[in-house]
Amino acid sequence: MSQISPELHRLGVLAERFFSEDANTSLIKSRQFGEYMVKEIAALSGVYDAQSRETTNDLIRQLTTQQVLPREVADIFHAVRRSGNEASHGFGGSVAEALFASRQRVKPA
Repeated sequence: MSQISPELHRLGVLAERFFSEDANTSLIKSRQFGEYMVKEIAALSGVYDAQSRETTNDLIRQLTTQQVLPREVADIFHAVRRSGNEASHGFGGSVAEALFASRQRVKPA
């Protein structure tokens, strides 16, 4: 079984814990999970440079252009990122959006 980083595990647990009682928090945690995972993927593929301070959006585009991420996976990362941004800045989010975002995480094999 592959090991998941403690930070990804923590964010995933929190996203699932809050989706029904605090969709806003769940969406923010799902966004953070996605951002962390994108950085991990970028680092493993040699694309990530912590000093460049690239946005998650930029990293997703680079990973897609370099065919590290399939378009369908990139679209999921973008959807979770956008819903998390809206929740963070607009203080909203529905239970359905939170459930969708929390279910998009990749489970370890």
